[in-house]
Amino acid sequence: MINNRDIIKELRKLKSAQPDSGFVAKNREKLMAVLNAEKIRGQEKKELAKFRNIWYDVTSTIFYKLARPAGVFLLIMCLLTGGGVGISFASYNSVPGDVFYPVKLTIEKAQVSMQTKEEDKVKLEVEFAGRRIEEFNKVREKEKLENKKAPENTKVALDNFKKNIETAQARLEKIKEQKFTEETAKIMSLVEEKTTEYAAALKNISDAAKADKDKELSETDLKSEPIETEENNSADNEQLNGNNTDAEDSKEDGKEQMADAGIFIDSTSTSTPIATSTSAAETDKIEENLNGSATSTDAIATATPIVAEKNEEVKDADNKSEEIKVLKEALEISENLSIKAVDIIIDKKNSGEINISKEEIANKVKNKADNLKTKVDVIKDKVAEIKSDSKDEEDKKMEIALPAIKQENLKLGNNNDVGTSTKDTVGKTNAENITKIDYVLNEVNGLLEQGDFSTAFGKVKEANELKKSVENKIDQESLEAAKTGENSNEQEK
Repeated sequence: MINNRDIIKELRKLKSAQPDSGFVAKNREKLMAVLNAEKIRGQEKKELAKFRNIWYDVTSTIFYKLARPAGVFLLIMCLLTGGGVGISFASYNSVPGDVFYPVKLTIEKAQVSMQTKEEDKVKLEVEFAGRRIEEFNKVREKEKLENKKAPENTKVALDNFKKNIETAQARLEKIKEQKFTEETAKIMSLVEEKTTEYAAALKNISDAAKADKDKELSETDLKSEPIETEENNSADNEQLNGNNTDAEDSKEDGKEQMADAGIFIDSTSTSTPIATSTSAAETDKIEENLNGSATSTDAIATATPIVAEKNEEVKDADNKSEEIKVLKEALEISENLSIKAVDIIIDKKNSGEINISKEEIANKVKNKADNLKTKVDVIKDKVAEIKSDSKDEEDKKMEIALPAIKQENLKLGNNNDVGTSTKDTVGKTNAENITKIDYVLNEVNGLLEQGDFSTAFGKVKEANELKKSVENKIDQESLEAAKTGENSNEQEK
């Protein structure tokens, strides 16, 4: 029997025992494989945890802070799952009045919010403003194809254009207070170029809208002439204009008169021929009146669609006037942003914050001045046209009034020629402002040669304000002339 002492001896012998080398090597490989697998698994867990943290940051920051609007959130989720490509494309090509247009605007806002630099935000706002002009033109094309006017949709496009430009201008004020870089200067130049381009496009659209309005008004006047002639030559014109009693009431009155006539005949002796003859004559007269009432009613029925058509034309003219007004506002703020961008570039050049060449700045100022001169030349032609129209109108009035005036002057012993003077509706103010614009712009080149960019551009801004003043007066005078023409037409009718 093995006792405890023998066991202890055998265990002590194991201290000097050497394991089999093959066994050791084999088990070492197994152990290292297990350890390496655990290490790789640990690294994968760390990478997964890191990815989860990034994903959490993205979703919490972008989805909830930047994309809080439900439309954007749903759209982004749809895009992430691969099902939003069609929606994105549809919204990108949408215009005011389309289902996906609000989605398009919301995506644009999210894009702006994701930018960290104000310069990049301005760049996007200006880019989106260009889309608004494209949308306006697409809506117009759609109106022509469908032969259906949608002034509310064109107004939405113009209002959104104004919002984009106004937002960009507000951001420019922030940029002006920040440190400028060469990249910022490039973006400012881009803003100036794009807004100048937009202003030119809006000017063309506005001119076309004014031409359409004038054409529609002239066509309306032509349509009204035969209508008025027919009404004036109608035998029942007086009843058509002054009769407030409808046909049914007229017939009822006629029946009562007939009844009265019948009673009169019955109440007299049948042997009285005069009474009978008189009653018959009265009956014929009453029937004639009834027929006249029916004719008048037919004339009213014929005139009703004409009146409705005229009301529709007046409504279209009002919509066109409102559109022209909004176009003018959009054009003005686009020009203002373009001028603001150049103003900031010159200011930063003078402070030494940007290294832009004098030639580049001089070209920007000169381009503004030349562009302004071109606009002033157009204004001069417009003023000359208004003067000519005004003179023709005054001459017509004088032709009518001249004989009576001359005769009155002869009675008073006054031999002065009263037919040579006409009223200048344009007024001296416009002429003075136009002359001043020319004078101010002529100073620009000399100042640029001296390298005084700030003063030169100040002259451009001064001339631009004078131009606006003249344009406003011309618009006001054109409106008054149109009202005068309408009143004259009404009096002639």
